[in-house]
Amino acid sequence: MKRIIILAAAFLLLAFSANAQMVGSTNNSNYGRYTVSGARSGWSYGVSGVLSKGFNNDGWNSYQYSYGLWAEGGYYILPQLYAGVSLGFQVRRETYGDVENAPRLLFGARYFFSPAVESFFVDGRFGAQIDDPFEKYGRTELSLGYIFANHLEISAGLENEMWDALDGFGEFVRTKGFFVRVGYRFK
Repeated sequence: MKRIIILAAAFLLLAFSANAQMVGSTNNSNYGRYTVSGARSGWSYGVSGVLSKGFNNDGWNSYQYSYGLWAEGGYYILPQLYAGVSLGFQVRRETYGDVENAPRLLFGARYFFSPAVESFFVDGRFGAQIDDPFEKYGRTELSLGYIFANHLEISAGLENEMWDALDGFGEFVRTKGFFVRVGYRFK
């Protein structure tokens, strides 16, 4: 099952990349996702880095900090609404000293307050670890951010770094923290 999920994620990222390159080379009238009005449209992909600080230090279920790198791809459904997927590798330092590494697949949506090339946005993401044990080490994020010239993104918000993804919503806010994400959109 995990191989299928990993292959599907890799296929999606390759498809996003190939489609974006084809659109950019064949559609010079609107320069890829930039239309005459500057609105966002079509496929988009990028990378980001995250640094987190946990503030629920109450035993085995806690972490001091975490950091990760993410590859992201998605589609602008509307100039102000984006839906996408993120594939990343998160490293978490536990309160009791252990270091845990987890590849994760996140699904999310983003709403931009303005269709302009620079805008505030609200971003929400959720997902789980994609290797054994699959049901552990989920991640949820809710953030407020800003995009500069449709490329550089900076956001900050609240996260839940460690939860049992198959144990219902009681685990959904188990380990809480604060994070900062810095990203770059190539398209």
